[in-house]
Amino acid sequence: MSAQVMSLAQYKCKEVKRPALSGIVLPPATDTYQPIGHDWLLSLVEKGIREVGLKFGHEHHGLSKDGNRYFGLIELVNGTANNDYSLMMGIRNALDKKFAAQLAFGNGVMVCANLSFFGQYMLGRKHTPLIKEDLPLMIEKTLEHIPGLRKIQDDRFGKYQDTSISSRRADHIIMNMLRQDVIVSSQVKKVVQEWDEPTFAHGKQTMWRLFNAATQTLKGVNIDYIPYKTMRLQQICDKASGFKVAA
Repeated sequence: MSAQVMSLAQYKCKEVKRPALSGIVLPPATDTYQPIGHDWLLSLVEKGIREVGLKFGHEHHGLSKDGNRYFGLIELVNGTANNDYSLMMGIRNALDKKFAAQLAFGNGVMVCANLSFFGQYMLGRKHTPLIKEDLPLMIEKTLEHIPGLRKIQDDRFGKYQDTSISSRRADHIIMNMLRQDVIVSSQVKKVVQEWDEPTFAHGKQTMWRLFNAATQTLKGVNIDYIPYKTMRLQQICDKASGFKVAA
């Protein structure tokens, strides 16, 4: 089965080309507030990514609220391909003080374009006067850990794929997703349907298949909520499969 194209439109975000980011006019700074350009932040992060031996692959950029809010979804590559999933970076910035400048890292599952984030090595910095002085070092310290995430990712998903689960146990885990705010009650039926009859081929009844049933269901949820929800999902699946990150 061919890979589906990742799109921010699946997560209620209008896509734009990267040059559009440089055309956004910044609001004035104050004694307590220092805005930064979406393009300035992205270029700073890209420089840091190159310094740890990675580079940008496919890029997706979205603007909302008259350009005041930006969300980018970027594939990180190092020449080592995996046909099942890729390392992804989410980046966002706001000029209306809605949220801080932030980075998060996660997974994009190739066959279905499902997106999930994990909690290690996230970064956030409020738009206070010293943000331009602080961000470069913060980004450097965060990104130095990123190459190792590929190994963690391979180990985690390998464990999911090796962990068989019965439909009865899957029902229990799905209810735990509801209790942990990964999904809402109206989405339970969709997760069950994706578990029973997956839209995309995810193999036998394993944790990998259930994980993708949940991330497939989360398409259509606002991108702002995806990092939180998928990190909680990962915690549930890690515990259920017995996966632990090596110390």
